Amino acid sequence: MNFYYKVRKNSRLVGISLIFSLTQLIFPQTAISQEMIVNNELSGDNFEVQEKIIDAVEQLPIAGKREAKKTFYLTVTAYSSTVDQCDGDPFTTASGETVHDGIIAYNYLPFGTKVRFPEMFPEKVFEVQDRLRAGASTYLADLWMETREEAIQWGAKVLKIEIL
Repeated sequence: MNFYYKVRKNSRLVGISLIFSLTQLIFPQTAISQEMIVNNELSGDNFEVQEKIIDAVEQLPIAGKREAKKTFYLTVTAYSSTVDQCDGDPFTTASGETVHDGIIAYNYLPFGTKVRFPEMFPEKVFEVQDRLRAGASTYLADLWMETREEAIQWGAKVLKIEIL
């Protein structure tokens, strides 16, 4: 009963809130992306407005290279999706993801952590989605390779790792 009294007492405020919410659903706000401007997708005859928008977007910061939170060296080996190298399903990682390029197996970082090997792959970002055998060293990681031959050819390398 108390709730209905408050709604009736504030019915004007409730009505305005409902109308505002509905207009936001019907007419959502749109944003102009930098790609639209670069690709010249802005159309219309009002060039002054377009120039103001372009000037405003040029002042926005652009995401740069991600800085490393921590850096150290470790031994990086490689593995592939074969039964003798994996527990259970060889095409499913310990996190439940399907194997794909860019996966790293490492026991001492949480799943989803992004890492980079700047000496070997300066622009490629890897993601921790798998685990090594129990008791593996803190300084050992495994990269997933598509074939066993690629993994064997990789061998073992001591690389600098950057945790992003």
